[in-house]
Amino acid sequence: MMPIWKAKAEPKCRFFAWTLLHKKLLTANNLIKRQWPNDPVCKLCGSDPETPTHLCKDCNFTRQVWTSLKGWFNLSVLDTVNTNGSLHSYWRKCRAKIDRAHRRKFDGLMIYFWWNLWKETNRRTFQNKSLQPREVAFLCKEDFDQWPQLQGTVFPLSQ
Repeated sequence: MMPIWKAKAEPKCRFFAWTLLHKKLLTANNLIKRQWPNDPVCKLCGSDPETPTHLCKDCNFTRQVWTSLKGWFNLSVLDTVNTNGSLHSYWRKCRAKIDRAHRRKFDGLMIYFWWNLWKETNRRTFQNKSLQPREVAFLCKEDFDQWPQLQGTVFPLSQ
């Protein structure tokens, strides 16, 4: 299991990530399983079915948010990571590219990334409001920077 519980992120966000990685998040595919009324289409891209993997890795909106974050945190090395497979395996492959001493920080960034995508989905669903990908990326960065020891973090890459 991923080291969610040691990530540099708020406890509620770490719990959210645990729920996400265990596929218990109430995305459209899980609402359908419970026979709850819902729109099965992703609220972020408006074209593909909403699943945890789509929402947090494969969605075009998500990729735009991630591109901004990678630029701000000097994570261009992650551009070479294969995005096929599960969210869990993608996270594991990304972590391998980060220097071991900074992986907890990276885990926190990834968790805040997922957390803010989820909040954007809910904003669109329940408030009928929406942000642009770069605005969501900025909210991720703000959440991440709330930890004083993380402000201004640039991730050294793994050897």
